[in-house]
Amino acid sequence: MVVHAVGPRPDHVAAMSGIASSSAAADRQRGAMHQQPDNRCAYRHRPSRYPIVGSAMKEPRPAQLDCAVLGLGSCGLDTLALVDSFPAPDEKIRARRLLIQGGGNCANALTAAARLGAPVAIISKAGSDAAGSSIEAELQGEGIDTQCLLFSKTGPSPTTYIIVDAAGGTRTCIHSPGEDMTAVEGEALGLERGVVLSSATKLVFLDGRHPEAAVQLLGGAHARGIPVLVEAEKPRPGLDVLLQGAQYVYTNATFPKTWTQELSLGSALLCMLGRLTSARWLVTTLGPSGLVAFQRQEGSGEPIGSGADLDRLMQKLWGEADARRKGIEGSEEAACTALNGSLVRVGACASGHLQLQDGTGFGVLVHQAASLETEVVDTTGAGDAFLGSLLVSVSVGASLEAAAKLGTVVAAAKCTELGARTGMPHLAQLHPSLQGVLESRRAA
Repeated sequence: MVVHAVGPRPDHVAAMSGIASSSAAADRQRGAMHQQPDNRCAYRHRPSRYPIVGSAMKEPRPAQLDCAVLGLGSCGLDTLALVDSFPAPDEKIRARRLLIQGGGNCANALTAAARLGAPVAIISKAGSDAAGSSIEAELQGEGIDTQCLLFSKTGPSPTTYIIVDAAGGTRTCIHSPGEDMTAVEGEALGLERGVVLSSATKLVFLDGRHPEAAVQLLGGAHARGIPVLVEAEKPRPGLDVLLQGAQYVYTNATFPKTWTQELSLGSALLCMLGRLTSARWLVTTLGPSGLVAFQRQEGSGEPIGSGADLDRLMQKLWGEADARRKGIEGSEEAACTALNGSLVRVGACASGHLQLQDGTGFGVLVHQAASLETEVVDTTGAGDAFLGSLLVSVSVGASLEAAAKLGTVVAAAKCTELGARTGMPHLAQLHPSLQGVLESRRAA
């Protein structure tokens, strides 16, 4: 079967206030998750120099972060309930399973990257509450540097309640946001001056949250010559500025058409390629179909003058990928062993070249989603898992095709477990060929 391995399903997301409560069962589940073998390579976390105690707020102070990937964005706490079917209004049902676990796009993606061996650090903001303490402890347990995780004196930590419908294969999210990081806090951290960046920093990641601080860090990265990867999940304040300054852009299936107001995917992607003149890569995940990605390059290719032209080219490439998949049916490479023992197998891909009317050339790649031996348990965080592997691939200089292959595999493995992070694989779970790509590039 083909799993929804590289992007989240459309969700119903609403805002409400409230703080997730803990439960003994969830604590045991989270504890079991943290007892997995530590397979990260050549990196051990140094404890935060500003631990939160009680309701004390960690004051923003400049600190140079010794990491390969620095992420600025959301963190939070997720409460997930797995149910047999979504409840009707006024209906009382029982959860099959309950899990309380860290969440947030940036924090999730950095967790995936850390498990693949990358030294990572986070800049984010939580509340001075029990949820905030849990968020910090879980990140530190993954080896993530939290020196620049701030805590609000007045606002709560971001929390999300997620109902996972086992029958329908959907999830419904109810989000309670926290406070944004302010420009004053960003200045105190020295973001615009690049104080947090070190000679080890290969990539800066922005998920679109905390826009004032994100714009500051974008400027600091540009001043230091460090590339920036921006996630575009949905239109947000300040996101256009971030996208214009990004060297790498990652989107879900819905963003291109929403952002450009184009009706077809081809027209939307063509518009994005024309507008994002700084982007070297544009990667768009397409849920169960896989992904399509573009890499700016010199040379000629198939002339593309309209969205219809691009749609036809992508359809042609999907046909080639399908033919290759049929040719290896049953003998696909097992690229990863999921936490539940299920083998994850690589999907097929196909590539080509295109040239826009202004002469700009791009390589184009389509890649099928990876497949699983078992049923999908939960797609929460599948896009974050893919994104985390993409961060590692970019930071070590892997090719676009290698990045796509790794990302689909990591996302598929994640889908075998409840919650965004439980099923995210460690480096040792990957096939040696995938480990070798990351290790050889990192050593170089």
